[in-house]
Amino acid sequence: MSRWLLAALVATLSLSITAPAVAGHGTTTDPARAAAGWLAGELVDGERIVNEQFGFDDAGLTADVVLALASAGVAADTITSATDWLVSAAADYTGPAMDGVFAGATAKLALVLHVTERDARQVGGLDLVAQLLDREQADGRFTDDSEFGDFSSTLTQALAVLALTRIDGVEPSQAAVDFLLDQSCEDGGFRFDPDAEDCTSAVDTTSFAVQALSALGGETAAADISDAADWLESVQTDSGGFTDAAAGDDPPPANANSTGLAAVALAIAQRPDAVAAARESLTALQDGCDGDQPGSIRFDELDGGDRDRATSQAILGLTGIGLDAVSASGASTSVPVFDCDAIPTDCELPFDDVDPGNVHAAAICELAEAGIISGFTSDRFAPERDLTRAQAASLLARALDLRDVEPPFTDVDAGDVHAGAIGAVVDAGIAAGTSATTFDPAGLLRRDQLATLLANLAGLDPVTGSVFDDVPDANVHRERINAVAEAGITTGVTPTTFAPSRTVTRAQMASFLSRTLEDLESTS
Repeated sequence: MSRWLLAALVATLSLSITAPAVAGHGTTTDPARAAAGWLAGELVDGERIVNEQFGFDDAGLTADVVLALASAGVAADTITSATDWLVSAAADYTGPAMDGVFAGATAKLALVLHVTERDARQVGGLDLVAQLLDREQADGRFTDDSEFGDFSSTLTQALAVLALTRIDGVEPSQAAVDFLLDQSCEDGGFRFDPDAEDCTSAVDTTSFAVQALSALGGETAAADISDAADWLESVQTDSGGFTDAAAGDDPPPANANSTGLAAVALAIAQRPDAVAAARESLTALQDGCDGDQPGSIRFDELDGGDRDRATSQAILGLTGIGLDAVSASGASTSVPVFDCDAIPTDCELPFDDVDPGNVHAAAICELAEAGIISGFTSDRFAPERDLTRAQAASLLARALDLRDVEPPFTDVDAGDVHAGAIGAVVDAGIAAGTSATTFDPAGLLRRDQLATLLANLAGLDPVTGSVFDDVPDANVHRERINAVAEAGITTGVTPTTFAPSRTVTRAQMASFLSRTLEDLESTS
């Protein structure tokens, strides 16, 4: 293999598995990280969100911001400061300062503290776990104790189950789990109001329920998650987005809040096409460098709305890391901003579904002009769809100008559009099959698989030990990931996390490949 070919592949894959920035205000082309960078800047004194309409310190939204930043894996210092403030506001937010208890607020704050590796049992003199358990009724429902009334809902129940499932040393009662399951409607979705006579499914509520069920695990949860995902797909709009309002003759446009939450649930249920469509809807609502607030995500296409709230919930959908799995462990101190140099200038985008303000638009445009990438149709690129192994093979083969070779795999049809490219990259020693006779062309390309590919290509010996906190011993790619890190090819998405199961979208791959070709041109 030529040194040029090796350099091209190393550059491409290094960009695929390296974070855009690890400190300071680095640039990024990732929509979720750009959104998180903007969101971190919204915190007053770096610690709290102030409600713009009424001027009060909004602990609930501040908690949402912490969870969103943790999901994106950035702004570690902001996460710490905001969590410190939430601890100081715990009595007011969860109710004891007013001689009551709000179950939903208690559950959310307990979850935030777990996510940020703090003790929910010792919060400024409060034991939030005991406080939450005390609000469970005989039927398993968690309710409020307040002079203002009981505002508990299925969202409250889902948050309580989530918190009690994730916090060590405690678990939700079977009655609490059963009460949550009882809120499922015949169509598979979950209703908001447990006291309503009719069971009408709601998008936001269904998403929270799915995240709680995912945290619980088990066959029953898996079946209910699948049913809920079926319902979510049935109400997804043509734009890929969601609205939590009742449909009518003139339904409102899809909004970022509901779309972000739905995307998380669909990601948990492993519905890649629906997730891709939802993410495209979210990025269409994101301000680029030509917008008033680059990185922020508008409520819907007609109204900017509460951007702090919309962006917080959209981030979860863009990352696919929901409340069932999010952790602030290993978050970088980076507070990234959009890489404005990535915005196209004189290139005319050939795809209707790529917004000119999309941070990957320039790369998509330039590579399309060069004939390296193509769309699913002449005018549709599907930028947020995850990249398959076959598509990646075609991109690399065209970028490296490899000639087609007949593939040696039984699961690759000779007439498939990617067949020659698959054969070419395998023949060149760039890729290998999943077995001696299979390639898994429709499989989604994972970052840990890319690391193994790169380690094998570079002739790196496996390295034992623990380099990244999120790569378990059981991961077969672990020692190759370590080898790539030790060789200085990548440091992961943060200094301590690699995100081994995260996939690469078509838009991201375009940026990775474009940068690689630019680097090669500048050094040739």
